[in-house]
Amino acid sequence: MLIHCPECGKVISAAASTCPQCGLPLTPEQVSNAKPTISNRCRVVLWIQGIVLISATVGGIGAIYLVAKGMDDDLNKRWHEIGHPTVERASTTPDHAQSGRIGTDSSDN
Repeated sequence: MLIHCPECGKVISAAASTCPQCGLPLTPEQVSNAKPTISNRCRVVLWIQGIVLISATVGGIGAIYLVAKGMDDDLNKRWHEIGHPTVERASTTPDHAQSGRIGTDSSDN
């Protein structure tokens, strides 16, 4: 197991009796209280897991969007096939915001 030296912070073996960097004698109490370091292999595994999780989340959201868009296009196509005009999406912007004037009616021109 690898630990950090309490004096200089260098990564050392928990079996060492002294720190090879600063020479601090290590007591069994210091070794048992020291936090173990995370190995590079563990860091790589954690990064890969994080990337896979983010990729799966983004991919899932994208798939849901594409399925919903495909269903909307399919419904619009069927609606048009039975003789109804193509349905346009309603604007969510109020009319006064589109004209740039607030408090005036667009018919007052």
